[in-house]
Amino acid sequence: MNLPPPEPELAPKEAVKLLLTIVLFRPVRMLVSEPIVLCYSIYNAFTFSVLFAFFEAYPYVFIGVYGFDIKEYSLTFLGIGVGVVLGALAAVLVDRLVYQRIIRNGQSSDSSPEHRLYIGMIGDLCLPIG
Repeated sequence: MNLPPPEPELAPKEAVKLLLTIVLFRPVRMLVSEPIVLCYSIYNAFTFSVLFAFFEAYPYVFIGVYGFDIKEYSLTFLGIGVGVVLGALAAVLVDRLVYQRIIRNGQSSDSSPEHRLYIGMIGDLCLPIG
C-alpha cells in the first residue's frame, strides 16, 4: 500500500518541547531575523486595528451622531461584509488564474511563494479606498 511507517510516540515532555518550538519560538525567531516578516506583521497589525476601530466607532457615529435605530445601525455592517466577500472571491480568482496556471504549465522554477502576494498587492490598493 506504500504507506509511510508510523511515527513513534513522543514522551509528553518532548511533545511539549516540540510544540513550543513550532508554535512559539520559531515565529518569534522569524519575526526578529526576517525584516519582511516584521514589516508584514506591522502592516497586518495596522489593518486589523483599523478594522476593529471601525467596529468600536460605528455605534458612536451611527447611533449617537446620526440617530440610527438598531435595525438601521445593523445595516451599516453590510459594507464590511461585502468587502470581505469580494476580497475572498478575488483571492480565489487570483490564485486560480495566476498561481495555479504557473503550476499547471510546469514552470516549477517560477512558482515561488511570492506569486501568492499578488492578492496582497491588490488589497493594499483597495484598503484606503474602502
